[in-house]
Amino acid sequence: MKARKPDYTPPPEGTYLTALVQAVFCGRSQRFPDNESGDIAQQFELRALDGQPSLDDNGRGKPPLVWIMPWTFSLYYKAKFAQLWAGALSCDVADLADELDLEDYLGTWFRCEVRHSVSDKTGRTYLNIARLMPLEKGDTIGLPRHCYNKPQAYEIADGRGKVFDSLPGWLQERLMDSPDWPDAGNVTEAAKAKHSDAKRKVKPHPVQRVAQVDKAGRTAPAGGTGFDDMNEDVPF
Repeated sequence: MKARKPDYTPPPEGTYLTALVQAVFCGRSQRFPDNESGDIAQQFELRALDGQPSLDDNGRGKPPLVWIMPWTFSLYYKAKFAQLWAGALSCDVADLADELDLEDYLGTWFRCEVRHSVSDKTGRTYLNIARLMPLEKGDTIGLPRHCYNKPQAYEIADGRGKVFDSLPGWLQERLMDSPDWPDAGNVTEAAKAKHSDAKRKVKPHPVQRVAQVDKAGRTAPAGGTGFDDMNEDVPF
């Protein structure tokens, strides 16, 4: 009985189409328990630009996925999360609204820049989304009607369940190590009410959602009118 490393070659560095398919609110970390903003982990699905070779995970029929490990869930101008989404919305961090509803962007397509980093300890190649950008003219031509992966959100107050069980082991451990992890295996309705944030309610599975640009030149989520609607990476 032998175990083998997966035969997988990460996509090369470059520009791709991407959609946010998972947003996981991780609560506070053990390392920074005083950070009331908590952390957010994000997973993105990659697609090749029109005319470029297909990205179908080495012929297995599904697109590559990239996890961005938990970042501080904050719009502070130095926060990586704020800088990433300011790029996606084509604005400066200072011009972001006071609140950004990340779930409004689940399944919404953008452009992204993918970069590689190699671990000094293991030699493994990591994928990193260095930047998000709005779509350019013609980018929607090859987009599928749906993301391959059903967009979904999870927050730590939800505790165990189908979504938690579907998360990778490293992220489950991060959630359970948080001071905000519920004591019980399943969260009570009272706990859900206490921790629930209307800004993180799961939306229906979108159909080819594409960020739109309003008259002022700002990018809004598909179906929206403007901003008011709205660590390291894991190796394969």
